Parts: sequence; C-alpha cells; structure tokens
Amino acid sequence: MALIEITVDTAGAAGNAAGSVQTDELWLGFLDMVQLVYNAAAPATTTVVVKEARKHGRELLKVENNKTSGVWYPRHDTPKPDGSKEVGQGDMILTSGPLIVEVSGCDALEAAVEVVLQIAYQKTLL
Repeated sequence: MALIEITVDTAGAAGNAAGSVQTDELWLGFLDMVQLVYNAAAPATTTVVVKEARKHGRELLKVENNKTSGVWYPRHDTPKPDGSKEVGQGDMILTSGPLIVEVSGCDALEAAVEVVLQIAYQKTLL
C-alpha cells in the first residue's frame, strides 16, 4: 500500500475560497481510504472532492459542507447479474493516478485541508 499526502491551500473570498492540487504519481491501484484533516479555521461550508485527473475522470469522493476531520472509505456499488445494486456490498475503486483534490466553499487558508490517500495494490507506471 502507498500513502500519498497532499496539502491544499485556498484563496478567495471568505466562504467562497477554493484551491486544488494534483498528485504527481502515475500508478494503477485501488483507492482504499481518504483521510481529511481540516484547518481549525475552515468553515462548515467546506467541500472536498477527490477525482481522476484525466479527461472525463470520475469523481471518487465528495464530502460536502463539512469541517470535521475524519476517514472515508470510497466504494462503488456491486451489481447483481440483473444490473440492480447489491444491498450492503461495495468494492474499492480501481483507478489510476494522478488524482486531483479540490477544495471549495472555504475561507482563504494555508493548509485548508490536509489529505492522505491510501492506495491498495499499487503498481507504479512508467
């Protein structure tokens, strides 16, 4: 497993400041865990999005209107053979880096959100 640590600074008007960071790593693996540590001064309107950096990249996690630090385990639904969703089942998301972490709805802050991405079964590309 690999841990990718990111710090996102925000700039702009209070309650409307935003910022983003793209990871440098090129890899293929499963996004297992995302830990968000909010700056103590971040407002409750802060939204964090983790998404793939490629064109038409998927949104892997969105935590809206939050300022409480925590750990999230993004999963996608497991389909049944008929195409419906399996209740209570989910799988880690297979993805490839780099990823983008976007913060919005925040105040202008250095280290508005610190992010740890845990990548399971990582294979480095290139």
